Amino acid sequence: MKNLKKLNRASLKEVFGGAVIPRCPANWYLIQYNGYYACCPVPTDNPCSQAGCMIHVDMCATPIEEDPI
Repeated sequence: MKNLKKLNRASLKEVFGGAVIPRCPANWYLIQYNGYYACCPVPTDNPCSQAGCMIHVDMCATPIEEDPI
């Protein structure tokens, strides 16, 4: 516990993929979709429909539509 480093805001962005583009494993493809980045073993337009992609938790969520008044 003595060797733990306190995280600041910039470090959290790197840990959680904030303003930094993630790095994919070798032979994987970086795909931008719905405001997030995903890593997939094959190129695709929609990583949510592709099995085996590493995606963000909220990436495939449908946006909430507001009621027009």
